[in-house]
Parts: sequence; C-alpha cells; structure tokens
Amino acid sequence: MTLSVVPGVLIAASVSDASFRIWWRTPKFVTGTMAVLVLTLLAAFVAGVLLASAGTSAKTHKRDHRYVELSPAQQRLLLHAGRLLLALTFAGYLAWLLIGVLRGLQPAQLFAVTRLEAGAIVEVKRLLTPVAGVTTQTQFGPLAAACLMLHQRATGKRHYLAITMLLLLATVRALVHAERLALLEVLTPLIVLAAALAPTRRTRPRRTRPRLPSPRRSSGDWKWALAPLLAPLLLICVFASFEYTRSWNDYYSRQGGSYLEFIVHRLGGYYATAVNNSILLRDHMAPHLELPYYTMKFLWEFPGLSLLLDQSQLLGIDPRSGWKATLSLHANPEFNNEGGILAPAVDYGAFGAVAFWIVLGYGLGRCYRALKAGHPGALLLYSVLFIGTVELARFFYWGQGRAFPGILAAVLLSWALQKVSNREGECSGKHG
Repeated sequence: MTLSVVPGVLIAASVSDASFRIWWRTPKFVTGTMAVLVLTLLAAFVAGVLLASAGTSAKTHKRDHRYVELSPAQQRLLLHAGRLLLALTFAGYLAWLLIGVLRGLQPAQLFAVTRLEAGAIVEVKRLLTPVAGVTTQTQFGPLAAACLMLHQRATGKRHYLAITMLLLLATVRALVHAERLALLEVLTPLIVLAAALAPTRRTRPRRTRPRLPSPRRSSGDWKWALAPLLAPLLLICVFASFEYTRSWNDYYSRQGGSYLEFIVHRLGGYYATAVNNSILLRDHMAPHLELPYYTMKFLWEFPGLSLLLDQSQLLGIDPRSGWKATLSLHANPEFNNEGGILAPAVDYGAFGAVAFWIVLGYGLGRCYRALKAGHPGALLLYSVLFIGTVELARFFYWGQGRAFPGILAAVLLSWALQKVSNREGECSGKHG
C-alpha cells in the first residue's frame, strides 16, 4: 500500500502548479493539508492491519508454520471451480468478440493495431465497448488462474496451457483495448501465490496428503521480503511497453521530445493527477452525492439495475457525466483517474473514511493471518484482493464492477473449501 500510494502523493506535493499545467495541462489542487489527510487514511489502514495481529499469542504464532493441506474432496472442488471459471471467462471473451463483430469489427482493424497504425486502437475500443453482463464474465479470469495454479501446486497436475491462454487473452486485451489492468489482474494473483507458496528450507516431504509449503516465510528469506521493491521497475517496463501503442504512436510522437522523457512525465502524471483528481472529486462531487457511490460502484453498475432505478434521482447527480464535466471544466479529461485513498472520504466524510480504512485494513489483515495459518481459501481470496492494493493509487478497485465477480466468487469458494474441510473433520471424528 505504501509503495502504491506514497510516491504519487510525493510527486503531487513536490511538483509546482506551473509544472502541473505544462506537463499535464491541469491546475494543482494538492495542498499540505490534503496530503496529510491522505497519509492519515493510509495510516488508518495500516493500523487496521496491525490490529488484526495485535491479539496473536506466541502459541498462535507457532501454528503459522503448518502446511497447507488439500484433501481429495478439496482438490476436486478446486479443480471443478477452476474449470468452471475458466469456461465462463472464455465464453465472456467470445461473446464480447461476437458483439464487436456485429458492431462492425473486422480482422483488418485488429491487424491495424498490431501494425501500430495511428488511430487504430481508438476505433477498436469504440467497437469493443464493454457490455454489462458479458464482459463481466471475463473478470472470472484472475480467480480461474489462481485456482488452477493452487491445484497444480497441490497435485502436480499441470495447467500450463489454461493459465497461458488466460495470460494471452489478457495481453491481447491490454494491447487491443488499451487496458493494461486486464493483464495485471491475472498476473497479480499468480505472483502472490508464487511468493506465498515458494519452497523454504523448512519444506518437508509429503505424507498421506499432498501438502503445499507453509505461506509463512523464514526469517532468512530476505529475497522475498525485498521482492516488492522491484514492483516499480516492473510497472515502468509494462507501462512503457503498452503506452507506446496507446498514446505515443497515435499522438505524442509527433509533438517532439524523446520517448524516455515522455514515459517519465506520463507515468508520473498518472499517479500525480490521480491524487490531484481525488481532491477535485472530494471538493466538487462529494457535496452533491446523497448516497455512497465510489466505494460501491459495483452495486450502482449492476447489470439491469439502471432499468429499475433512476441512479441520478437516488444519488442526486449522475456521477459519470458529472465527473466528465468536472474534469473538462477544472482539470484535464485525458487524466481521469479518481484516486483511491480518498474515495471513502467522498462517500462518508473524513472521519467516516478513517473508520472505513481501519475496518478494511482489519479485514485484509485477518485474511492474511488465515493465509499464514494455511487455509487454502484465504490464499485464493487474498491473491484476488491484493489487486486492489496495487491499484489504490489510481482508483478504488475493490468497489469497481469489474472487481465484484472475482471477489464474490473467491468468498464463496473459500466458504465451500472450509465447509468441505469441516465436513471431513466431522466424519473423521465420528469414524474415530
């Protein structure tokens, strides 16, 4: 969370108003007071995480060294869930493509994107506008990849082809639809699971049940402890690769300047303007909202809900059109990220936001404790939830409609895995 939020705050606070206007064509709204509020909310989240571990005794701490065990029934459940989620994901992409074809999408337009022709991505994005209920199915991909990877690590059965296909589809989506987040959504759970289940010196041979190494790291494993510090470098590489096809080739290459200079200003702008915009959101949108919106977009964007409810009447304003108008009037619509850390402040006020982040931090902390204790469901849930921590600098991912399907499915699957485990425990006790 610190690596995600603090750099953007520091950039926004240190860059002058004149530089904001020159580099990103927007006034600077960040003040010292607002920077303190952002850091206070981040501290509230950290306090919630620490609170989740505050009552951990030494005896409980020792139990973190247990192995992750999957019974045969849990293995079957995990495999069936992974395959079902995989099928839903592929069906979603196929339906999305067919809708695009009906709208006029042709192979030549897709090839134009791969040839880096100017304006090609804009046209393809127009024809592949997301469809509620259809593109939602593609969001099961991250959890599908996590399920298959966990099953592979537990049983040795390979799912390389399925995982590769998910990564390939996400890469194509990131390139053709200019949606880098789609690739990061699949990669992040895989990285979290790889880190959590990496073999340690305490790994012991398998016995009666397939066992995964404990998610708890050894004190000497400093390489994994420092691994998050490589995230900024990975971010720069991914950003530079996709931004070349997204905006540099279409427009900015003809404005002069080097590509390296463009990437530095562009990447810094994404995070600095997100912080800047979050203040604009709080000052200009919050006074008009009568109900929480930014922390629960998934509810307001639920497929078919707009046919039953008048969103503008209930909220007091149409947030989408209102936000576009606010950006056009006060900032730069090209940089439209709302920022994530202040989203609860927009919905619940400053004091409500502090309480919100403490509760959310406590929930994630508890999930992490369960992960370390060896609960397979917690591994899956935490790997999906972790996407929100790395995206918090740009927007509140956990409240997005695209996040809801994967998180809900992960919660249900975690509950099902625990229920299977409890049932087997009861049967074992009766047999004994």
